Amino acid sequence: TMFTLLSYERPPNLTEARVWYRTMLDKCNEGVIRPDVRLFNSYLRVLTRAGSVSESESVMKEMEAIGLKLDQVSLGTHIGTCAEVGNFNQAKQWMKAMTQRGFKQDLGAYLRLLRAYTKAGDLDGAEEVILDVEENARIDLVDIGDKLYGMCIDACASAKPPELGRAGNLMERMKKHGVRSSVRTWNSLMRAAAGVGDVDFAKRVLDEMEESGYRPEGKTISHLTTALVRSPDPKHALRSLGDMDGER
Repeated sequence: TMFTLLSYERPPNLTEARVWYRTMLDKCNEGVIRPDVRLFNSYLRVLTRAGSVSESESVMKEMEAIGLKLDQVSLGTHIGTCAEVGNFNQAKQWMKAMTQRGFKQDLGAYLRLLRAYTKAGDLDGAEEVILDVEENARIDLVDIGDKLYGMCIDACASAKPPELGRAGNLMERMKKHGVRSSVRTWNSLMRAAAGVGDVDFAKRVLDEMEESGYRPEGKTISHLTTALVRSPDPKHALRSLGDMDGER
């Protein structure tokens, strides 16, 4: 409980957490309390919020030294720590280690790694994570795919300049894997089209949204308007929108 409370402080109180951890470790070594992997995992979460990779690794070594087996939460939490500080290669190495230890790939670890890549603006790295999930992970993409692809599509829309081609390709991969897009993901794709002023693409997105059973939101219309304003060919854009009005 103490580790959980400390982990929510901003920034985490590492000094106090370390005191509690050392006390707990001493009691375990003395046989006063029984080692419990959940207690150690709670401290690992504190280290994730503090971004302390080296200390996180040390804790895992100490866990094994007193006879505890690292579980999926231990490894997934450490992967998150590596990702949070931008140590992507180390995060991927630990993901491989997780598989080698017989654990199924951790969805939370993939999400943390993907979030870190998109936050850093590294779309190539983010797409590598998606590809790894598609090809290797034993994860049901139908259930969680929108979260994974949607995060990457949103990052494409936020890129300078927006990477509409990549975003559109990701959406096609979603469809291929039977993943249903949320309104939020459709709007992210629409935002990417708006960013480069591609009214025709934005129209197609709007059509597909409606075919999927979604009604356009205020954001959707706003992005469509932005696509019109930024279009390199305003006359063509106006004709396209006029045709759209006629079709509806």
